[in-house]
Amino acid sequence: MDGVVICRICGQGWTGAAPGDRCPTGDGGVLIAQAVHEKFFSDSFIGRAVAGKYVIIGKLGEGGFGSVYRAIQEPVGRTVAVKVIASGEANDEELRGRFFREARVVSKLSNRATVTLHDYGEDDDGTLFMVFEFIAGRLLADLIAEGPMAPARVVGLVQQVLGACAEAHELGLVHRDLKPGNIMVSEGALGTEEVKVLDFGIAKVQNPDGMDDVRTREGVVLGTPRYMSPEQSQDARLDGRSDLYAMGIILYEMLVGRPPFEGDVPFDILLAHI
Repeated sequence: MDGVVICRICGQGWTGAAPGDRCPTGDGGVLIAQAVHEKFFSDSFIGRAVAGKYVIIGKLGEGGFGSVYRAIQEPVGRTVAVKVIASGEANDEELRGRFFREARVVSKLSNRATVTLHDYGEDDDGTLFMVFEFIAGRLLADLIAEGPMAPARVVGLVQQVLGACAEAHELGLVHRDLKPGNIMVSEGALGTEEVKVLDFGIAKVQNPDGMDDVRTREGVVLGTPRYMSPEQSQDARLDGRSDLYAMGIILYEMLVGRPPFEGDVPFDILLAHI
């Protein structure tokens, strides 16, 4: 049944309509492609209009701090990426506090290499959400998987990431999860490669006195072992230098085609960094 779209509320199929349209029955349901409906039926966010205007049409992945979806912003029809934290998790007061504090800081980032935050807030049911620009490109991780990269290309990409980090650090924001899977590379208007740093979702905000704003439970270390600095793996105080350490690991991996420390056990990788 090519061209069939399904209502996420009543489950009825329709032809002659497009994904993102509202159900002709008037029940308010959003129509999604049949294949998407079958694949993501168990995902309650697919087809939902977050904040009444960001219509979720597909899942992009899991971030360090919630799930990320592709959505259409009504009524303008703009494609965006929406990160959500379900209402059950959002009841955690520590998490809520960290979410809003970080969103306020991330909203101030304006570097061309930083993904733009358009909106954030809390839906009627308690779901927390951030709305980012949607980037069409390839993850740096996929480019690295093709083999070592030319030094000149590496320099051009790394310079852009460092520019994004410099602005964030000036605002007291430490990314904490820089890795090839959080760096998107797309083609610019002049055919050059442009970088976007994604997922400030587990970022840490530093207070004006230089002390970390600790919003994680004791004993829980957030990040990706392959790229974590020694101080981060030991849950010690962090600043922008932890991001620079991660960039050193990424730089090595771009040039060589593999990270300096590998292993099947995350703890062993953490020890190798110390």
